[in-house]
Amino acid sequence: MDLRQLEMLIAVVDAGGYKKAGELLHVSHSAIHRQIRLLESEIDDRLFVRKGTSIQITETGQKVVVTARRIQQEIAGMLQQVSGAKQLATGHLYIGTGTSILTLFLPPIVQRFRKQYPGIEVRITTGPAHQILNDVQSGKLDLGVVYAPEDLLPGEAVPGYELLYQEEFVLVVGKRHPLAKKASIMLTEAVKFPFILYPKLSNVRRLFDRALQRLELSPQVVMEVENEEAMEKLIAIDIGIALISKRRAVNDKIRQIRIRDVQFHCDVGVIFSSCEYLSPPVAEFTRMCREAVRSGD
Repeated sequence: MDLRQLEMLIAVVDAGGYKKAGELLHVSHSAIHRQIRLLESEIDDRLFVRKGTSIQITETGQKVVVTARRIQQEIAGMLQQVSGAKQLATGHLYIGTGTSILTLFLPPIVQRFRKQYPGIEVRITTGPAHQILNDVQSGKLDLGVVYAPEDLLPGEAVPGYELLYQEEFVLVVGKRHPLAKKASIMLTEAVKFPFILYPKLSNVRRLFDRALQRLELSPQVVMEVENEEAMEKLIAIDIGIALISKRRAVNDKIRQIRIRDVQFHCDVGVIFSSCEYLSPPVAEFTRMCREAVRSGD
């Protein structure tokens, strides 16, 4: 087993096949296929199986890919240290986050980072927190900035985590909704109306579900929406009411209502693949996040 074989394995997974992996690595797909066969022979198990015209990675293959990505990360980190890449002249920073955090918190930080370190390629991906966690663990992302769970799903683990701040969530209704003139409300009264909620696996939804379970309440859920901008539009036309971040709930077509019996706060933090070593781009971006929180930007 050598590093080139692991690079080819990752390329096949990311590209979805041998031919596209060959184009990505500028080698023939037959050469990649031959190296994967040698790797399978050494491991004594299949890494891919064919399904029709496509290939599918096996459970063994998934384990090898996770390890291969970690090896690539460690080598990249070592090379950065040895070559003096702490100057942040070159490299990449792949960030995963949610749409709300991307809208409300990250833009000035990303802008500042890009201005100070133009040689670093910055790429941002949005998605649910559990997927970002998986992508950080597998090495697809360098770090995530997400709503942190108070509880974890089976198999989840946070290798490295740093709390940044707490986000408050409030009940939001359309300005013509029957509740719109109320300044505050009990959650038991709110659940009489249809709710628009985040998907079940999102950390904000899990926070809300725990509160409902404690109070033995069961709301009518008419929609599950990940994007808060879409939520705002649906609330404005009275499709339902929702819990969204207080800082975002400033649209003149919606109204905030304080919930008297429950307070909803969700931690926002940085997750990364290792507590022991942070690459210079990750360390610097995390520092900028801390600085933004302290300054209130």
